Amino acid sequence: MISADMKSEEGDLDEDTINNFTCELGVLSQCDGSATLCNVEVRQQRELVDRSSIEVTFRGPHGVEGVEDRRVEQLVRSTLEQCVFAALHPRTAVSVVLNVLETDDLLLLSTCVNAAVLALLDSSLSMKYLPAAVTCVPVGDRVLVNPLPSERQGSSGGSVTAVYDTGSERLVACRTAGQLSAEQLTSCLREARRAAALVRQLYRRAVAAKFSKEPRDPWAGPSRAEDMPPSWRRLGGQQTGEQSTS
Repeated sequence: MISADMKSEEGDLDEDTINNFTCELGVLSQCDGSATLCNVEVRQQRELVDRSSIEVTFRGPHGVEGVEDRRVEQLVRSTLEQCVFAALHPRTAVSVVLNVLETDDLLLLSTCVNAAVLALLDSSLSMKYLPAAVTCVPVGDRVLVNPLPSERQGSSGGSVTAVYDTGSERLVACRTAGQLSAEQLTSCLREARRAAALVRQLYRRAVAAKFSKEPRDPWAGPSRAEDMPPSWRRLGGQQTGEQSTS
């Protein structure tokens, strides 16, 4: 038996006895009561004595793991390792699991990066800056940002996925696919840097919507980025040539 002063008949107990436990109430929204209780120790091979380790697991819609899945995990992990204040949480692990329900191969990487950042924001983990990922595709003399499949007609197959620090506008990571000229690469990076600012707005409005009393569209508000170029209006909740009714 343990008394109120945390002493037992077999010896003294203190708070260190349950330091490995974490618990949270109300994790499910449609149940009368729910809770999570975790008592997990970081695996020895992943434990870092001076900072937390970042683990990323990618799960595709078909459950078949391949080389491309590992590449997605690697880029997302390297991006998070740069932006997280890992030194504040030594000998701990940050585990990010990416479950893909429906995939668009072109936009998969940028979507995974942004989803991981939103998950970290929701967990209140301290971050040095907010990274934002954008995919650009050159089509003729234009650059399309996060284009739909129907908008990619005429593309040479080349694309650029760029991750920017939305505060300093510094390029954090970049991945190219297909053939691109130097001019196309420069144009794609320029448009991606501008579009990253819109992704940051999406982050801010998603967080604001979470704490709002009424559910709302993260892009709802007085400003819907009407002045942005048509090629990347979808980032602001619009379709090219028409206003979104969502």
